[in-house]
Amino acid sequence: MRWASIITLAVTACTAADNGDRYTVVRDSGGITIVESQHAAWNTRDAWRLSANPAVEIGVVEGDTHYQLFRANSSLRLPDGTIVVANAGTQELRWFDPQGTYVRTAGGRGGGPGEFEGLGWVAQLGEDSIIAYDQRHSRVSVFDTEGEFGRAQTLGQRGLVLGMFADGSLLLTSRAMGADDLSEGLRRRSDGLYRYANTGEFLDSLGLFPGTERILEIQRTGTGSSVDSTVYAVTDSAFYVGTQDRYAITVHNPDGGLIGSVRRQQDNLTVTPAHIEAFIEQSLTEATDDVERRRSRARLSYLPYPESMPAYGRIRVDTDGNLWVEESCAPGDQRPRWTVFDSQHRMLGTVATPVNFTIHQIGSDFVLGRWTDDFDVEHIHLYELEKT
Repeated sequence: MRWASIITLAVTACTAADNGDRYTVVRDSGGITIVESQHAAWNTRDAWRLSANPAVEIGVVEGDTHYQLFRANSSLRLPDGTIVVANAGTQELRWFDPQGTYVRTAGGRGGGPGEFEGLGWVAQLGEDSIIAYDQRHSRVSVFDTEGEFGRAQTLGQRGLVLGMFADGSLLLTSRAMGADDLSEGLRRRSDGLYRYANTGEFLDSLGLFPGTERILEIQRTGTGSSVDSTVYAVTDSAFYVGTQDRYAITVHNPDGGLIGSVRRQQDNLTVTPAHIEAFIEQSLTEATDDVERRRSRARLSYLPYPESMPAYGRIRVDTDGNLWVEESCAPGDQRPRWTVFDSQHRMLGTVATPVNFTIHQIGSDFVLGRWTDDFDVEHIHLYELEKT
């Protein structure tokens, strides 16, 4: 079993990669390339880093409502520097110029053409369009780069869009139901992966993949708690799947075929009683009174905690084809770190990112995402990515 990112506990990063001798094992078996890294290639002078302060900041506590963000789940920087933010709190797409000044809004709450009720993902489609996904309606909407609505198509499968390939087709995941879904205990369901044209046409079923592992407590609470989460990243010509149980991430072509594996020689962190107590205390911070606190503590103490933590957290791929893997750490550790693998899947080293910062997009020279302050106010920050 693995350490739970149970309920609200986010997997963050804390441990830098080993800067010892460069050493990578590459094995090719049946056309599948396995790259297993033992040490980082970067030394201190080679390491990439984010600028100390954001180059662009969007978001306010009070004032102009165009800058007030809530559930800003996705953001995108266009080639001209324009930033488009998917603000799910208002179901709007908001455009900001390269300096972070508000320009225009598209979309809005509703079920009609060009409107959203489950906005969660935005990306660039070709040179002159923006595509956004409404998970509630399983619908993609296309706008031009000036915010003018063009078209909308409903996909034939409910699920979550993971990303887009070079031809504009979409990779979608939907949880597959199993015979043991109503039984308690530790369960790892399957995810079905599907490929759709952005015009709504179904293209292919890519098969079943291991989904998120959950502790089901149906008889007691009617809810489940996630343990190891399955994470995905999509590039122009491939997609990555990581199950977090060990430091191995599989690589697949757009048809779903296995073409490679990215691995790192690293033992998972062991869960200690102190870690469990820290997690429980962290989970109790929103309890409104002593009665709720006691009930929550009893429920959390009942959970069957695993022996080790996930091998890593989220994964991303930058515009140069480098794979970024968020490193796992114990509750209480703050500074997130991401290990970077080059396009050949060899480990380069680690990059630190700000606390409470969620990466949305990584370019050749920038990192864009959502930062939340101590009062849970959301901001969109763009940091310069400094490379030596």
